[in-house]
Amino acid sequence: MTKLLPVDPLRPQEEVIGEAAQALREGKLVAFPTDTLYGLGANATNSEAVEAVFFAKGRPKEKPLIVLAKDLSMVEELVKGIDKVARTLMDRFWPGPLTLVLFSSPHLPPSLTGETQRVGVRIPASEVSQALLKATSFPLTAPSANRSGGPDPLNAQIVWEELSGKIELLLDGGPLAGIPSTILDLTERPPRILRQGAIPPQALSEFIERKEGP
Repeated sequence: MTKLLPVDPLRPQEEVIGEAAQALREGKLVAFPTDTLYGLGANATNSEAVEAVFFAKGRPKEKPLIVLAKDLSMVEELVKGIDKVARTLMDRFWPGPLTLVLFSSPHLPPSLTGETQRVGVRIPASEVSQALLKATSFPLTAPSANRSGGPDPLNAQIVWEELSGKIELLLDGGPLAGIPSTILDLTERPPRILRQGAIPPQALSEFIERKEGP
């Protein structure tokens, strides 16, 4: 049975974060408010927990999961390398709603990347997300907390209707703006926007436009 816990989105209560972090350490699933939509959190380094996310969502196995990281040190553990373009984007837009697709570390569960050897990662601005990342000290999956193809999880009620009984905890932080993160693929040159979202294309134009020259 899924447990519903209210959480202050600006000042997350220590006891609520502690209970959610313990569930995540045990390989269970926790839905929580991010800076975009409600995300479905699991230990991104735990293959069984990752599989549970796919099962709960009914998500196709070939679709990789977005991952949230606490800081750049955690990002470096998730990917093979960070070049100058990636570093510039991270410095400019993180923490915030820009997901960068990079080549993944071979140590990650293959199911996390959909067997693509690529991972979408970002550092969130959300206080709840950051509190969970600090309390667990491992990266968290963060696909939308709904069934695959279901309505955008803009509030806890939608998450409850979509995933009740399939997850351990739901942290209710109130309604969210509902704009997903922009996904930018840095494994291609020039980089390519895979999903338009909170960061508009014009803000990324210097990175995604092919420069003409002699």
